[in-house]
Parts: sequence; C-alpha cells; structure tokens
Amino acid sequence: MAEPGFVKKDPSRRLAEINRAITTSLNFDEVLDLIVRNAAQLVEAKVSVLLLVDQQGQLRIRAAYGIDPVVAKAFSGRMEEDVVRQLREALPLSNEEVLVSVPVIAKQSLDGLLVIARPEPLDSEEQWQLSALADQAAIALRNARLYEMELAEATRERDETFEALRESKQKIVTILESITDLFYSLDTEWRFTDINRQTLERFGKTREELLGKVIWEVFPRAVDSDLYPRFQQAAKDLAPQHFELQSPIVQGRWFEAHVYPSEDAISVYLRDITERKEAEEEISFQAHLLDAVEQAVIATDLEGKIIYWNSFAERLYGWPASEALAANVMEMTPAAAVREQAAEIFSTLKEGKSWSGEFLVKHRDGTEFPVMVTDSPIFDEKGELIGMVGVSVDNTSRRRTEEEREKLLAREQQARAEAEDANRLKDEFLATLSHELRNPLNVVIGYAEILRRSDGSQSHAFVVKAADTIRRNALAQAQLVSDLLDLSRLQMGKVALNQQPVSLSTIITDAIETVRAEATVKRIALNIELDPEILVIEGDPVRLGQVAWNLLNNAVKFTPVDGEVKIALVRDGDDAKLVVEDNGQGISAEFLPHVFEIFRQADASSARRQGGMGIGLALVKQLAELHGGRVSAESNGVGSGARFSVWIPLYKPGVSGLTSERTGGTGALSNKFILVVDDSPETTEMLGKLLQLEGAFVESARSGAEALEIARRKNFDLVVSDISMPEMDGYQLLQKLRELPSMANVPAVALTGYGRGADVERARAEGFAEHLTKPLDLDQLLQIVRRLTDGKSSEV
Repeated sequence: MAEPGFVKKDPSRRLAEINRAITTSLNFDEVLDLIVRNAAQLVEAKVSVLLLVDQQGQLRIRAAYGIDPVVAKAFSGRMEEDVVRQLREALPLSNEEVLVSVPVIAKQSLDGLLVIARPEPLDSEEQWQLSALADQAAIALRNARLYEMELAEATRERDETFEALRESKQKIVTILESITDLFYSLDTEWRFTDINRQTLERFGKTREELLGKVIWEVFPRAVDSDLYPRFQQAAKDLAPQHFELQSPIVQGRWFEAHVYPSEDAISVYLRDITERKEAEEEISFQAHLLDAVEQAVIATDLEGKIIYWNSFAERLYGWPASEALAANVMEMTPAAAVREQAAEIFSTLKEGKSWSGEFLVKHRDGTEFPVMVTDSPIFDEKGELIGMVGVSVDNTSRRRTEEEREKLLAREQQARAEAEDANRLKDEFLATLSHELRNPLNVVIGYAEILRRSDGSQSHAFVVKAADTIRRNALAQAQLVSDLLDLSRLQMGKVALNQQPVSLSTIITDAIETVRAEATVKRIALNIELDPEILVIEGDPVRLGQVAWNLLNNAVKFTPVDGEVKIALVRDGDDAKLVVEDNGQGISAEFLPHVFEIFRQADASSARRQGGMGIGLALVKQLAELHGGRVSAESNGVGSGARFSVWIPLYKPGVSGLTSERTGGTGALSNKFILVVDDSPETTEMLGKLLQLEGAFVESARSGAEALEIARRKNFDLVVSDISMPEMDGYQLLQKLRELPSMANVPAVALTGYGRGADVERARAEGFAEHLTKPLDLDQLLQIVRRLTDGKSSEV
C-alpha cells in the first residue's frame, strides 16, 4: 500500500526521480532507507526490506520498511539457502501476501536482495521497475560506500595531522617547562595565552588564574613600570624590545627582558639578573671596604708602584701581596695587547680624573681575562694627588652572559631575515605565476574572440595562425602546470621513474628539435657535438627529456639575437655528460650559488627581459639527482654566458634492446576503424579530425549509450574513451563493450583529467590498454594508436 499523499506517476519518470533521490545522498544509512521506502512506493508494497551480504557471507537486513526493527535486526540467512522462505517465516506476513525478490548486483557481484511483500503478485511492468530500482540501488550503494571509505581515510589523515601538531606543541611545552627562565605569551588584547612553570612559581599564581586574563588587570602595578611602555612600543613597531628592569610583579628582583612581537601575539622571555645587578651596585661600596669585599683593590703611588694589594687581588691575579707590593702595576696586571691603553689610563688618573670600564688583564700563569675596573685618583687632606686606587672584578661570567645574549639576538635577527627572505620569494613567485599564466591566456582569449566575431571573411592563413597561436599558448600553460606539479611531486618524493635502457643522444636530439624553431627566429647558431658512440643510460625517457629541454630552452631564452648555443654529449668515465653552453646574458657571482634553487631568479623585477617561473633549473637538478646524477653551473659573470653540465651514470649491461618509436606521417592509420567517445563535442571533433588526417575511419559518440549503439552495428580496431562522463562512465562503458562478441578483444585507450598513479592503475585494472592525461600530447596519442592497431583491420 502506498504511503498517504503518494501520486502514481509514469513509471519511467518515477524511476528517474527515485534515482535522483538515492544517488544524491552519499550517507550510506540514508541511501539504504531511501531504497526501501521508494521500493515500497514504486510497487505499492506493504513491506520492503534490503538484505546485504556481510563480511561473513550472511545476508542481513540492513534497511526495512513496514516491519518491526527488532525483527529486522535479528534476521540472517545465507545465499545458498532459501532466503525468501526464511524471510517469510521471520516476518509477520499473512499466507495471502506474496514475497518478491530481485538481486542487487554491483560490478558483476551479488551484493544482496531487494524484497517486497504485497497481497498480489507483480505484473511484468512492476517486476521490471523493481529490477531497475535494484540496479540503481547497487550504483547508489557503491557510491555511498566509496564516499564513506574516502571520508574515513580523510578523517584518519586529519586525525594524524592533529596528533602530529599536538605532539609538536607538547614538545614545545616540555622545553618551555624545563627551562629555568620565565616565559609567557600574550594575545593582542594583552591576555595570557601561554605560561611556563617557572613563571607561575615566580608570579605566585596558578595557570587558571592567569590564562585568558589581562596582564594589566591581574598585575595593576605593572602599568606604572617600564614594562607597560616597552610592551606597547613592541606591539606598535612589531620590533623586539630588550631591556632590564626591576620587576613590578616579583618584588625585589631584577630581570633581563626580551619581548618578541608578531601580528597576533607577544612572547616574553625573562632572565633573573638580580645577582648581577647587585654585584654591579656593590662595586663602588666595596671599594671603600677594601679587604672586606670580594674584589681586587689595588693602590699605587704616582709612579705606579703598588702600595696596596688586597687578598682578593691575590686570588684574582695569582700574585701574593709579598711579591706584588713595590712592583710596578704596569708590569703586573695589563695584558700585553692593552699596554698602550693602560698607559693612557694611568696618564688620565695622574691628571686627577677617574676611569672605569672593561679591561683585559693577565694572571700570573699568563692567562688573559676581562675585568670590570673602576680607577680613581687619591687625594690627601690638602687636595693634592698622591696616588691611584683601582677596584677590579672578574668580568668573564658577565661577558659570557652578554655574548650569549648577543648570540640569541643574532639568531633571532637571522631567523627574522630568513622569514622575510622567504616571504619575499613567495611574493615574487606569486607575482611571476600570475604573469606567466595571464600572458598566454590573454593571447588565447584574444584570438578566440577574434575568430568568434569573424563573419567568415578571415583568410585561411589567419585562421591557421590563430589556431597555432592558441595551441602554442595553451601548451605553454599546460607545460607550466605540469612543471609545477612535477616539482611538487619531486619535493614530496612521489615521482616514480619509468626506467629503461635509453639512448641519451636520441633524447637530446628530440629536445634540440623542440627549441630549434625559437633558435631560428633569433638567428642563434646551434653547434651540436654528440658522441658517435651510443651512450646508453638506464632512466625515464620522459623525465630525461625534461632535463634536456629545460637546459636548452634556458640557453636559447637568455642568448641574444645572432648568438650561439653549444650542445655537447660526451662520455666522462662511467657517466654520460651533457654540456649546454651559451654566450648570452651570463650569471652574476652573487646569484650563481642559487641558480638551481626553486623560484630563484637573477632578475625578479617586473621589468625583467625574460619570462619564466624560476623552476626549470630546479627541475633539472632534482631529476638528475633522482637518476643518480649531478649538475653544475659555471659563468664568468654578467654578459659572459653560462655553461651547464649534467652527469648521468651509464647503463652497465650494454645497449641491447633499445627501441625508438617516432610519430609517422599522414596515412599511418589507413583502413583503421576507431570509435571516439567523449561528452565534450569539441574533444570528439578534434580527435576525429586528428585521426582522420592519419587515414583512419572515425565514429564519434557523445555518451556511453550512443557508443554501445554504434558498436552493435559496426566493428572497430580501437576505442578511445573519456572516463568522466554522465550516466555511464568510461569504466562502465568498457564493461558493456566487452559483452559484445565483436568488441571482446578490441584495445581501448582511457582519456582523463586525473593523472595520479592510482588513476593510471585503476584504468589498467579496468581493462584499458593505455591511460592518457588531458591536455593530450597528440604525438603521443598517435604513437599509441598506431601501436595498438598495428596489423589490425576491421570491416564495417
């Protein structure tokens, strides 16, 4: 019985609506519920259940309509048993009610049964509708399962990322908790966001009392201290502040403060220097106490003869008073390097003036060390100068502290400089990327618009020129995207080489041909010297082609009109050595060490004469190293040209088995029948014309259904099919084509915009002989088509 409000509609329309409903949702449980409800409505059934096979091979009710959920949950059966009979016994049905089941099949595998119960049997139309719904249900369930698997994988990766971040943060917290100095962070509202253990102990607060609280409200006395203006200045200038202050929070203590601001936070590092400050303040006081203080006190007459040498001076300089007294101070204490300075200081003192500062002295054993010295004149009761007194204290510890502070500051400044350099490189890269994408796009759009507005009066030569220009600029954009993706994969270690024995001279010759046209335009002479010996290496021909092309393209780009580019391939020990040398722009000595770095360009300004992203040479280096090779760059400076060398290890076993496939001329596909399938009319038209130029007979289809209809009427030597198509994708189409006797063994080529390794593997697993990624390399496509159709010919 249909639910209230249900309006009976045309069966096809009803099935289409049901298909939209169950395929729109990707929630597995929701899809299950939609299937049983719509099944009951479709054939006006009282009961509808969906049984799916679990991991143990049991058929269990996963969704039910019109029965008690407890009964549904308890039921299980096996495929080899009479499940329908078991179901009738388990469900509260009358003897008059008829049970009808249809299989749910996905990818030629039975996933379950869709069962309905109603008072009268189904007619043939209803039986067909229910079977069609079961087929739709299989697709919807498969999509929902795939989505949930992908969602689970994404959730797992997210959780792993969060865990890594949590562990990283925990390490930082552990480090901050282990240091003996104070550290805390404030947000832009001056609220505590992080506090280490030492800070809590010294501030006498708990973490709960500080986190989220404004520092000026928790410690109002800090507002009137040097802390407040220093913090404000750091936040305003976004520049570090370094200062010493007597703490308004920890009473009676002096701290050395380092404040590091950012856009959204301020980090504060405090080191207790109370002991050092107290020592400095006590120097002058202790000078009057002489032997009662822990400092060297030395007095001399006007001639420099030592008349007083306290016990601490003995320890500091190593000379006992018995030996020091009556000796000349200029011979006893100054280090050899500062004798002249010592003489100047002594002359200043003889004039009745004081002197203080750091001074380098020597120990009795010859060791030199810094001391803080305060030298003052001594006057008698008449005011006459009678001598000098100096108070000195070992400054090694303080010097070490200051050096550490300077190193810390230097590291901070270096880190800031590196960050600023990274930001600059990022900005230059983004600006260059925008320029390199927009320029060819502007030309493509411009010529396309001219052709669109044309009333057919344009000459054939202009149309050919426009088409060539559009194609060249589109290929330039595709190459740019490809290079960026390659570089990203290389840096992540995700590039797998398709290694095979190849002739390096063949690869270099091909690369030379790709740049010859541009070299001809600039009247650049290409001097080629390739070793007549076949230099065979084991490598990926596509990737090695990228290495050669980038070097040659770079040389032609930076060589002026009427210039010269030399290309040499020689054997260098166990390596093949490729040298590309030009007499062009050259490289400055400052930039030469960075020439292979990603996104680095000698001239990144908007007025630079040459385009490019600064990634070609980075690709060369990384691809060469991936093959076990190395690279180098040489230049005598700007205007002196440049020389790039690449070494690749030679293939040890020899040269046997080398093959070389090249694109042939028009007519190579004569008498070949090819079926092209793509939902894009532009693509089918383009591929059709390309294959027809080679002599093939081409049939085009815009959908999987249309392709099947054509295949039933005609025989073909090859199928070229897009993967992502509505209603029936390329994988489903190939399965149905294989069911036709005439198409059972016909090779197929997959076309797709997805180029991941997983996409290639799936295409081959589904039965495609080759997988090509859009935008297509048409020469590569023709080469594959000829290989797959070689020796085959079909008749319509």
